Amino acid sequence: MLEVVFLLFLSEFIGYKASMGHPQLYYSSTEFHFDPRVANGTAWLSNNRTSNVIFNLGTEIKTMRVVFNVDLFRGARKFYNANITRDYCDSVKLFNGNGMWKIIHRAFFKVTNFPLSCPIAKNTYYVRKLSFPDHLLPAYLPALTFVAETTCFYQPYFNQDELLMKYISHGRIIP
Repeated sequence: MLEVVFLLFLSEFIGYKASMGHPQLYYSSTEFHFDPRVANGTAWLSNNRTSNVIFNLGTEIKTMRVVFNVDLFRGARKFYNANITRDYCDSVKLFNGNGMWKIIHRAFFKVTNFPLSCPIAKNTYYVRKLSFPDHLLPAYLPALTFVAETTCFYQPYFNQDELLMKYISHGRIIP
């Protein structure tokens, strides 16, 4: 009985919706920026559930720093922010480990030809039909909008980061 009262409270006063399944993530737009001296490419949505990127890397990259930033909004209010910075070449060793890197490995590396080792060779790389694993979303997540940014930096000169590419996706999470 207390569970029913609690669910009614969440639904009525806080706006949470109890659903039989997990919430789903939908993309509304995507952007792809890159340093034209080093790379070029494009990004597009196959539908509102999957994202694609293809890019040509014109030079070998010895090291790459990756910044993941996710902002979740409920209405006009920022609900949550995650900001994670990792050295890609050091982190590749951890991809089969536990936690977030294992999730990234499963979701990302099944749909891409991006290398799991460094240096990153001059090549054409793709991400095809990348979708967020909805089963990882909490079952009682409210309706939210999001902005997710993945920014990659490289070091053409010692100890000097330059923007390699930036992928931005906008969307919503629907319970």
